Amino acid sequence: MNNLEKAQKKVKCAKLDGPIYTCMPIPGPTGPAGPATIEVGETYTLNSNQKARVQNTGTNTNAILDFYIPKGSDGNGDRILVGKTETLDANARARVEDTYDGKTHTIDFYIPQGFDGIKGEKGDIGPTGPQGPSLIEMAYLAKFIDNFTNDGRKAALDLRMIDPSMPDLPDSKINMAVENIYRIWLENKEDRLTQLVFCDLSTPRSDGEFNVYDDIKNKLIARGVPEEEIEFIHNAKTNPQKLKLFEDMRNGTKRILIGSTSKMGAGMNVQDKLIALHHLDCPWRPSDIEQREGRILRQGNQNEEVEIYRYVTEGSFDAYSYQLIQTKATFINQIMANSNGGGRTAEDLDRDTLTYAEVKALASGNPLILEKFKVENELKQLYLSKSRYDKSHIELESKYNTELPRQLKYQKQYLNGLNEDIKNVRDLSADNFEITIRDKIYTSRKDASTMFYKSLSTLKIDEETKIGEISGFDIVGLKDSLWYKPVIYIKGVGKYKVETSNINEIGNILKLENMLKSFSNKIDTVKEQIAYTEKQLIDIKEELDKPFTNQERIRELQKEKARIDSELDLDKQENTKSIEENNEEEMER
Repeated sequence: MNNLEKAQKKVKCAKLDGPIYTCMPIPGPTGPAGPATIEVGETYTLNSNQKARVQNTGTNTNAILDFYIPKGSDGNGDRILVGKTETLDANARARVEDTYDGKTHTIDFYIPQGFDGIKGEKGDIGPTGPQGPSLIEMAYLAKFIDNFTNDGRKAALDLRMIDPSMPDLPDSKINMAVENIYRIWLENKEDRLTQLVFCDLSTPRSDGEFNVYDDIKNKLIARGVPEEEIEFIHNAKTNPQKLKLFEDMRNGTKRILIGSTSKMGAGMNVQDKLIALHHLDCPWRPSDIEQREGRILRQGNQNEEVEIYRYVTEGSFDAYSYQLIQTKATFINQIMANSNGGGRTAEDLDRDTLTYAEVKALASGNPLILEKFKVENELKQLYLSKSRYDKSHIELESKYNTELPRQLKYQKQYLNGLNEDIKNVRDLSADNFEITIRDKIYTSRKDASTMFYKSLSTLKIDEETKIGEISGFDIVGLKDSLWYKPVIYIKGVGKYKVETSNINEIGNILKLENMLKSFSNKIDTVKEQIAYTEKQLIDIKEELDKPFTNQERIRELQKEKARIDSELDLDKQENTKSIEENNEEEMER
């Protein structure tokens, strides 16, 4: 076969008029399929001198992309500072002076005072009023109110904060919290799950006086909790100390962390093993509670269900504190809630009070006006209800059409991967143990753990490297750029993260084996997740099929409002006519 014949086999040719041919290339074979799904994972902030990158922490068929984005460098432009403000005489000219030292502009303002106005006539002397409180009395009253509030909060937490000689009541909120903390610690001892305890009052002291932090710690130690597993956030005074503490909480070295909202709020990522959170007191703002609970209700927590406790003392200042929080939260939520297609609205906090419009209507003597305002008020409430209904439906439709189907698809793919991978799991017990690390086969777990530990030091930042094989599965790892912590995966059809430690211990090898043994449990868990997702789809479909129940009532009120408006317009016309007739009669006279 000559070269021309070979070339003709690769194309389709058709003869045109004369000796002219037209040829079409024959399509080649279909290439490999791309990722079935691509999801956005975590987003991390890097130092300004680091490079931006995207890392796939999923599989080749189910990609999960983590983004590492450096923060911007500090600017080097000139600074502008407001200097002094000086008052000039009334006849002086206003001016602004700029003092520049090569890096900073300091702006000084010179503003003339206004001219004195014309003195008015002296008015009559009014009657002498009752003598007000003196400055000393007012200062005492202000201090009393402040002390009352502070003492009220302290007494609600523990009476010993007011008077250390008071008895330690067995049913106090502190003792109730200690019992719960200890029970949860004991129940999750094997998995080394962690807890957070929030308390803004009675922080640790070094003068030996009573404080809630030390009281809780001492009681937990007395029950059997190791002292090294309990920590105060206040003991971490530097950033390196905080980072070390956060890492200890994530891996379960520290299991109980006690602190205040200001020190354990935004920016603290310790959610990995958190199973419980305890509110010992009530903060001043609803956002403080959100910040607290945002530490545990957070992506990356391995626990699907967590426990949140709020402790209150019956008949104490706690009732006022939580009532204040409720009032603030209700008002804020109503103001900030932007209904679909409508503006921000806030309903009356007390629906039993009369509106200004209703008072005006009662004073006018015209029953139609009062009826009109009643109809309009009910319409407003129904419009708000309809707006919430529409907004809810939009959110449910998004879940039903996009979010949950995507989630269900991923779950089923993950289940298929597990079903395939579990077929390849071999028995590694006793003499059957075998693992490959750096192309060398080990039958001793001790020797394998030593080589595994050495391999961790060779991992590259955010670059996945194969360490070895176990039971036919690849062992891969990388070093996280944020914490420089080794991250280990077992890869088959699926990809499974293994929580190992950067320590030369045989436990790392056992964790790899346990991950393989856990495939059957994972299958059961994923099946439950799939069933739950499918049930969500059914429930949401039923909810979407429900019509807005008050639509007919809205139409009735709209007709009633139109009738009242019409009658009020007739009344206005009749009144106008009557006035005109009276004027004509006066002119005839």
